Amino acid sequence: MFRVIHFSVEALGENGWDAIGVKNAEWFGKFKGFDHQRERESQMAGYTKYLVKSGRWTEQEKLVKKGTNSHRQMLPTYQSMLGAFKSVWREAVRGGGRSHLSAKDLQKILLAAPGAQRDGTGDQA
Repeated sequence: MFRVIHFSVEALGENGWDAIGVKNAEWFGKFKGFDHQRERESQMAGYTKYLVKSGRWTEQEKLVKKGTNSHRQMLPTYQSMLGAFKSVWREAVRGGGRSHLSAKDLQKILLAAPGAQRDGTGDQA
């Protein structure tokens, strides 16, 4: 999900995050790691490191070098976003197999995160 978000925002151009129309879109749209104080999230952090070291998620190299501890529970947020992502991605693939999502699609995904709000400047869902 975060890989698709990353490359979709890049495809939107220089002001990609602003085009989505979500307050703090970049914060909501970037992977922030997991809370190492929670057993399941700590395990997920270990898996994240494995994916990066094995070359399967190279976009997260900087985060892994910095540390994957988000110091806050993230799994529920990611799961909420993933529910929206699956629906949007399914439609994108059915509609011609495009590999990038529109600003409107990205907005739907980011607004699924608890606390995310529209900012009124980008595409509206």
